[in-house]
Amino acid sequence: MPDTHQHLQTPLSAGAAMINTTPHEPPIPLAGFYVRQSPFDGVHDDLYARAIAFESEGEEAVIISVDICALTDPFRADVTGRISAKYSVPKENILLSATHTHGGPALYEPPNPGVMNTSWLRGNPFGEKQKKYTEELKEKIVSVIGEARKNCAPVRIGFGAGSSPIGINRRALTSEGDVWLGVNPEGPSDSEVPVVRIDSESGKTLAILFNYGCHGTSMRSDQITGDWCGIASQYIEEKWGGGIIAPFLQGAGGDVNPIYNEKKEFDDRTGGADVLAKMLGEEVIGTARGIIPRYNGPVLAFQRTVALPGKRYMGLLGFDPHYDDMTEDTSPVPDTLLTMSALKVGDVMFAGSSGEIFSEIGMDFKRKSPNKNVMFIGLCNGYSSYVLSDAEINRGGYEYNATIIREGGQAAVVDTLLGFAAEM
Repeated sequence: MPDTHQHLQTPLSAGAAMINTTPHEPPIPLAGFYVRQSPFDGVHDDLYARAIAFESEGEEAVIISVDICALTDPFRADVTGRISAKYSVPKENILLSATHTHGGPALYEPPNPGVMNTSWLRGNPFGEKQKKYTEELKEKIVSVIGEARKNCAPVRIGFGAGSSPIGINRRALTSEGDVWLGVNPEGPSDSEVPVVRIDSESGKTLAILFNYGCHGTSMRSDQITGDWCGIASQYIEEKWGGGIIAPFLQGAGGDVNPIYNEKKEFDDRTGGADVLAKMLGEEVIGTARGIIPRYNGPVLAFQRTVALPGKRYMGLLGFDPHYDDMTEDTSPVPDTLLTMSALKVGDVMFAGSSGEIFSEIGMDFKRKSPNKNVMFIGLCNGYSSYVLSDAEINRGGYEYNATIIREGGQAAVVDTLLGFAAEM
């Protein structure tokens, strides 16, 4: 058992910063919905990268939340390399997380089958614009880390957890008995809303981090948006006041959609991103008000790459000619690599896995973890496709078609993170 009194005596400093990452120069395609390949035609709400820098007894670590659909492995490797080189922060001490909004720009990546981006689209006329924006985003992420480090001062940290009904399992049975995207109220989803509050020694709140597992798909508009997750961050920052920064960290929501899904208009009276953001934001604020930050350091971090048996990509919806050609490929399927990360600050554990993690996996880890003050972060430090739970992988469906992991994802995620927890 960790020594609580020792935690109270170990110094901890933290700083927060945010930077606007909204593209204002179309044409850039929007990411997330692959039948929507046209450029965005306006901005509903701005996008941001938010960073928290920690330091305790010479050990530094950073958490970055980016309003984007996904950050691929090459992107993560480049950015964390730059951060480490510029600021001497060890790469394993960096948690780079995508919020998973489906209303952000599609980043440029070299063509790479199985990676979720739109750069591989045949005849893509937007590549140069994507390259420019992608490079600008990398530079902004590195710069916001610098600002957060400059703002470092002695702090205390605290943890709490609320609950929200804004997500619902999406693996529904069709009339033919298949599993496909829909609404499955009997399926698993994690309603917990973990919240971390960071206060200065004088009691001023500097940052509120919050976590929930659910796709950022409430809107299917042609406008730029952080969806419910990005709008919730802005809602909390405005409502709490005092210049706080409120990074959202995507949870285990690979099989969870919002209760209002794929709306076309933001003023839809039946609900949408703004309604969901307010619902979640109020829960986060209420939970944060009940937290008494009282822990200091230490800062501990681990990172490991886990190889899982690969599976051939089967096409998302069965109409993609680029990937459908791949289904005829008979070459050996390589292993798929998961990047597993853990950062402990005081009595809070941030546990991350690359890819879209099914809710059962996140809940399984939190249930077994010796540390109950846990934020499970999906889409963290890269993208490794969907990671299906053992109970779901044999049922097939949309996510099984899209994953490039054949089996073993649940044990790899849970066991690796439990191993980290045992060492912390």
